[in-house]
Amino acid sequence: MTFTYFIPAADFALEEYDDTVKDKQIVAEEDFEYDAETIFGVEGDVTQYLSAGFEVNPYDENANDWLGFQFEIEAPADALKEGKIVFQWATYVKSDDFSSDPISIGCTTKIGDPYVSEVKTY
Repeated sequence: MTFTYFIPAADFALEEYDDTVKDKQIVAEEDFEYDAETIFGVEGDVTQYLSAGFEVNPYDENANDWLGFQFEIEAPADALKEGKIVFQWATYVKSDDFSSDPISIGCTTKIGDPYVSEVKTY
């Protein structure tokens, strides 16, 4: 099946190349499958994918570290119609400190317009 999307021209300025040595680690890659009828009321299967990882500079303790998440979803076309909003999130806690409050990060995306997206933390 082919989907056609209009992606507007990017609106950004290029930054200088960052040649800092970084160690990238993907610490979790999960997928979850469920019946589309349960959530969307349509026939078919839905698969959600989550990847989480980090990037650190092992040679500079003052450099910024990066924690990253990637959310993806595959679903029947009837479930993800143009204009609908998809919201996916993950909640995590520090593995060595369960007394800390959990943190959630989520992403909203408007189907058909990838530039109408938001990242939320709470």
